[in-house]
Amino acid sequence: MRPVLRASALVAGAATLLAAAAAPAAAARGTATAVVPAAVTYTLVTEPADRYQAIYSLINSAQTSLDMTMYELTDTTAEQDLAADAARGVNVRVILDQNLEKSNNTSAYTYLSSHKVHVT
Repeated sequence: MRPVLRASALVAGAATLLAAAAAPAAAARGTATAVVPAAVTYTLVTEPADRYQAIYSLINSAQTSLDMTMYELTDTTAEQDLAADAARGVNVRVILDQNLEKSNNTSAYTYLSSHKVHVT
């Protein structure tokens, strides 16, 4: 049977504070410095139109955070990639369907939870 990876949305983003290092010095001088986050990149990938490789590539490219919403996740490659991201310090959050697909998502929920992925 072909693994199932039905995604409603896959969003990866990272934000850094550009002026964070300058803020203490500015405070000492009594001047105000705005701390502005860098641009956040959002990418929407839908399957099957974009094929699995686009999803795997996006998962593997996460640097600081990855948020993923799934209807059904039985794709062990995606599960392992998400766990690998979490192991290297990426904040990985996954929402799995708990209504219609709960029985299909139980294995993924268990695996991801045991590999430091924040999953609900």
